[in-house]
Amino acid sequence: MHLMGIGDEAGGGLDFQIKAAKELGWKFIEMRGVEVPGFAKANFHEIPAAAFDLAVAKLQASGIGVYCFGSTIMNWAKTVETPFDVTLGEVRRAIPRMQRLGTKFVRIMSFKPTDADAVTPPVVFERVREVTKMFTDAGLTPVHENCMNYGGMSSAHALEMLEKCPGLKRVFDIANPIFNADRQLSAPWNSAKFSHERAQRTPRCRAGGSSDWDGFYPTGSPARNLALRSLRPFAVIPFRSSLSGPGRRVCTQRGSKRAGSQAGQAEDGSYSFGFRPTPQMSQTASATRRMSHQK
Repeated sequence: MHLMGIGDEAGGGLDFQIKAAKELGWKFIEMRGVEVPGFAKANFHEIPAAAFDLAVAKLQASGIGVYCFGSTIMNWAKTVETPFDVTLGEVRRAIPRMQRLGTKFVRIMSFKPTDADAVTPPVVFERVREVTKMFTDAGLTPVHENCMNYGGMSSAHALEMLEKCPGLKRVFDIANPIFNADRQLSAPWNSAKFSHERAQRTPRCRAGGSSDWDGFYPTGSPARNLALRSLRPFAVIPFRSSLSGPGRRVCTQRGSKRAGSQAGQAEDGSYSFGFRPTPQMSQTASATRRMSHQK
């Protein structure tokens, strides 16, 4: 089991990202946006070759491995109207960089839907399948994040994306459903009716740092089962720090029964899922607070 975070949530500069990881005792980091000395900030697969060479040297010298690329591939800044060549170019640039670092996982999405979309267009599945195949053919694993994208519109949309895109896995941010409409529900999603339905499904927090997810992921629901059945190679659970706001991500390899998560499988095959910070995570939060004050 590995603890890690997305580097640019600690800071934009590579040196600070490395410092944060080492301060927390982490051996791995997920690289997303990064500013290498002498170069403008950009995504790790988009920075110039000279910047990437420098970043590789710094990471290797520090002993920090890159477990996952937090890519911009098909993310919420792109729609199906964005020329697909943009996506293909990002994939082609990411693959050799991942291979050079020995990174096996890449975080991707599935384009931003329109405000009225409740059904994933066939072209989205076609493009996600093609991207998935490009990575898997290279021996790499794409993991789809539930965010402002077609595969994040609901648990049903997430399962459909996995079923129609063989080889695709899931990385799950349990905070993202709070600000993304559950488009399994009736439209319009910004209506009072939707707000009431969503309120009834929102997690209830308890004292001591634990969360009761029964209101959001009911027992036997596809979302609850998805949280542990389909979220390999790793799941994402939040804890709080003041480094850059709430919701830091802790990735636990091979499911979320470890680290601070509390999960159990019932006889009917459904899962219960909750979260309680471990002492190690509390120490991690304290360390990030110290570093944020030094920044």
